[in-house]
Amino acid sequence: MNPSMGKRGGSSSRATATAPGASSSNAAGPASDGSNPGATTGGRKRKAAAAPRKAQDHRTYHIEVYYGHKRSSEEIFCMRGEDLNACGHIVAELPQPWPMTLVDVKLWILKLFWLHPETQDLHITGFFKEYCYDMISSLFMEEDPEWYFEAMDWETQFLFTDKCWTSFVNKTKRKYAIQKLVLYADSCELKHYDVLLKAVPDGYS
Repeated sequence: MNPSMGKRGGSSSRATATAPGASSSNAAGPASDGSNPGATTGGRKRKAAAAPRKAQDHRTYHIEVYYGHKRSSEEIFCMRGEDLNACGHIVAELPQPWPMTLVDVKLWILKLFWLHPETQDLHITGFFKEYCYDMISSLFMEEDPEWYFEAMDWETQFLFTDKCWTSFVNKTKRKYAIQKLVLYADSCELKHYDVLLKAVPDGYS
């Protein structure tokens, strides 16, 4: 036997003996998806967490929708919450599921008031008021929180974009607050809506 071959054989045996102590991930090489399992803690491959799906809200929401018609855009933009007292209103159930886009809201308003599908002068304004409190401070209040709430001014939100609408409805998610959110729909077709209601039999939809 050639002595040199015996030495090589011994080196090979030593290399084989040390193999179990080596990282098994190095022998495996890169994974088929291009990731390197050996780079993770403990040599175990971690599965990427799936992106959470945005849950749809199927709860029932009722909202007061005021209606009328102003003579100009300036009157609409100058409208305050106190002006709603002179307007007619109905209480309606928002369609499901949430969330809704502003386009969805406009289509809902068109159907709600039986407006022409191609109505061009529909303007929707949101009014919101909120009284925030905590359970401890409410115990020491001399007046009913509802009294403070009714005396508060309305916050006006002109709904021109989806971002405006989303910001408006997200206010209702706050905790420890007395809130009220209403909509005002303005269109020339709504000027005589009260007359239409009187002419339509009860229960008609």
